Amino acid sequence: MTDRERFNNQMHYKPFDRSFNMEFRYWEETFHKWSIFVDNNITNDEEAEIFFNFDIIDAVGRPWIPSLNTPWINPPFEEKVIKETKTK
Repeated sequence: MTDRERFNNQMHYKPFDRSFNMEFRYWEETFHKWSIFVDNNITNDEEAEIFFNFDIIDAVGRPWIPSLNTPWINPPFEEKVIKETKTK
């Protein structure tokens, strides 16, 4: 079962082999304070993803990990003012 199949099945109450495993991000301080990171020389989110064997969430994107070169929303939406009003 692929990561995508696992996630979609779980979200739609269909059978899946195991729970989808993901984290979005750690605070920078955790890499210096938590023993699991310090003891295993984990210094960033990319290394944590590999260490914990997280499932891939590239459909969402991970702009905080530049080396993975995954876009957030690319190209970005064009900004357009629809209506301007006076505010108090």
